[in-house]
Amino acid sequence: MATAPSFALWGIPVRIEPTFLLVVAVLGFGDDLSLLGTWIVIATASILLHELGHAFAFRRYGRSPSIVLQGFGGLTSAEGGLSPGRSIVVSLAGPLGVLVLVGLPALAVWSSGAVEGAYAEGVLAQVLWINIGWSLFNLAPILPLDGGAVTASVFELVTPAHGRRIANVTSLVFAGLLAVAGVLNGFIFVVFVAIWFASMNVMELGADRRQRAVDDLRGAYRLLMTGDTVGAEASVRRALAGRLDGGGQLWGRELLAWALLERGDVVGAEGSLGSATPTPSLAAALALGGGRTAEGVTAAVWAQLHDPIDAVKPLLARACQRAGVASEVAAQVQSLRD
Repeated sequence: MATAPSFALWGIPVRIEPTFLLVVAVLGFGDDLSLLGTWIVIATASILLHELGHAFAFRRYGRSPSIVLQGFGGLTSAEGGLSPGRSIVVSLAGPLGVLVLVGLPALAVWSSGAVEGAYAEGVLAQVLWINIGWSLFNLAPILPLDGGAVTASVFELVTPAHGRRIANVTSLVFAGLLAVAGVLNGFIFVVFVAIWFASMNVMELGADRRQRAVDDLRGAYRLLMTGDTVGAEASVRRALAGRLDGGGQLWGRELLAWALLERGDVVGAEGSLGSATPTPSLAAALALGGGRTAEGVTAAVWAQLHDPIDAVKPLLARACQRAGVASEVAAQVQSLRD
């Protein structure tokens, strides 16, 4: 499928997806169908101007932006990260740009009373609603709105490691308030939008929790390799309490068993596995740690040759050293390789 933009404005690639035009048309479908065409044109132009505000701000910071109008709005993206301060400027450039350039002048025209006639007033009302109403709504502290992005950047300035998660939780609170307001005022569409926003933040929080659990597992392995079994155990237990998938849970129990075994807690290591099957290397190390030397040596030799998980073989080598059989295992492995 072609990915080339539909056109370019000031060197900025722009693509308009059919879903965007469909959603805009549905939102503008009302009693007066004579205004549907102007609604589509005004909404498309205003949202494009909004995204251009983001794009010019990106360009100001040396990035090469691109714009896609899709679904319920637009997305302006650029490769490379920005500092929280610069992200705030980029986020505000969109809604404030159309508010100042179009919304406020349109409000001045409306206030002057210069526009007369039902059709002209209807068109001006569309300009006001899209460029003032939508812009102000877009500043609400709810991700993925621009106001939510600003909120996330502010929290990241205060607490870089947790700013995004705090913004997700804040978004859930305000999405809940938006849903309540929609119910109380009979705006079913607003309730739908609030639920959509909430679901996006719930999914992001879940993905973040899974990623933190994976990071904890990686950290646990590094700590194990440096001999910090206490730190490794703590890191593994945090990971196991997170949203790990089946494979992650198995690897976490494996690492927990290694951490306990390296401290001499053979019973605890075996118990930590639960119903999980240990890797051949861990099975050999458990046998050596439990005093079953002959069984452990045989299993260690087999594991060094056939265990598909290379990451645990250094841990097995340490177990062989603790049991005083490292030379014997190494000799048998070399003999079989020869």
